[in-house]
Amino acid sequence: MNFREVIQKLSNLFGFELENQENSCQFAIGDVDVLLQEAGDKMLMIADLGAECPDEALFTRFLAANYAYQETSGSSFARNPETGHMALQRYDWMDRLDADMLAKYLEEFAEVALKWRGIITGKDALQPQDGTAGEDARVTDDFDFKYLSLMV
Repeated sequence: MNFREVIQKLSNLFGFELENQENSCQFAIGDVDVLLQEAGDKMLMIADLGAECPDEALFTRFLAANYAYQETSGSSFARNPETGHMALQRYDWMDRLDADMLAKYLEEFAEVALKWRGIITGKDALQPQDGTAGEDARVTDDFDFKYLSLMV
């Protein structure tokens, strides 16, 4: 699968057209911005967690979560040198992705990003944006991407 096919499969999965701009695509899951970018024969997923790491103790927690991908589902944390924000990132080889695997990876990625966005900002990023109280927006096996929105 090439990047154009990845974007097409995601568009079909989400039910609306994603735009491939210079081999990258942006959208939001909840309040977490996600960038997909072609990187040769790989696809890079990056989620900006929206804030700098506020203290050394939390930074140590990020590093511990990175170790053997214990709390990242195959992704890793990094600091964006341009914004100073913490970010979640994942590489995958496009030629081994199929639609089911891509959906699974994106679900895991979104769940990890939303969890850690809440940890770093002190907000519960797993709650829906529409203000409905008590409804859990966590990504699960039956995730239907209802918290996914295109970035403007």
